Amino acid sequence: MNSDFIEIIRRLRLHDPAAANLQGRIPSLRISAQTARSILNQYASLENDNEDPNLEFQALSKLVCILANQQLGEQETATAIADEALDVSRWIGDDFNEALVHWFLGRLHRNGGDQSRALTELSEALRLLESCAVLYESESDYKKHEECGTLGRKIRQDLNSIRAIEKNKRNDGTTHPPRYPRANLVYGVFDVGHASTVGRFIFDDECIGQLVIESVKFNDIPHHFHHLRAGNEVQLTSSGDYRLLRIEGDSMDLSTPIPIEPGDYILADLALTPQYGQIVIADLANPPTPQERACVIKRFTNKGLRSESRKPYENIPLQEAKIRGVVLAVAKPSARVG
Repeated sequence: MNSDFIEIIRRLRLHDPAAANLQGRIPSLRISAQTARSILNQYASLENDNEDPNLEFQALSKLVCILANQQLGEQETATAIADEALDVSRWIGDDFNEALVHWFLGRLHRNGGDQSRALTELSEALRLLESCAVLYESESDYKKHEECGTLGRKIRQDLNSIRAIEKNKRNDGTTHPPRYPRANLVYGVFDVGHASTVGRFIFDDECIGQLVIESVKFNDIPHHFHHLRAGNEVQLTSSGDYRLLRIEGDSMDLSTPIPIEPGDYILADLALTPQYGQIVIADLANPPTPQERACVIKRFTNKGLRSESRKPYENIPLQEAKIRGVVLAVAKPSARVG
């Protein structure tokens, strides 16, 4: 198995016995195409049989499935599972382990050629580790503090190597794909509705077409959407309650998979029930300034609403905010991201 990923997996701090047992066996695994298929079948069966698997075991098994899919050449599937693994790690609420999963994903995207996504994941891994280091130092846990420093230096090496590659690309005079994968907004078009005897319209379930929005203009400036989940389509439904909001502030400029920067626009659905790990919009009960009465954009975690930024921001306690909706996509100026 790739030593790049073994190094990360063996450093995860696991408390569940089943997860710890799997962690101990991973370094000795030799994944061939045959064993990769066996691993995928095994963990698919475990997920089907267990309605409430331990989160640590679930997250770790997804990391193993990522490596198995890579062995089979299924990079797109591996990337989709990576997003699921990150969601589970956020549910657990351990910043150190979440940092390692971001590091894992950073190396995954680097090896898959998506250097932009790799930079975003590695930057978030470094931010979380630096936050953990501050906490451990305050608790006089110098062993953990030193480990954060050691891992931080390795992540910086990964970041510097990618930045060097990107710099060379910019200087070679060739055309390169957009910095972040674009996504279209898609809304289904259905057959003619038939009036019923009580005067209500009953619509056929069969979709006969799609309305596809590839780009939009804000103040005459073209913008493209970028999905916060895997895929190149953001599906809009009749049950959604959508809002487009312009971003001010830098508290999410390191958010993954797409940084949310000043001047961007976000698409949010107020009808969705938020889940841990999602980016949300929320009202503050006691905003520091009148301008912040509208909403804040943060990561929803069991430790509060979390910023993801180059600057240090404290978590907002959940009891001090009311979540209004879930962010689906980010619209960025086309000229800025290619």
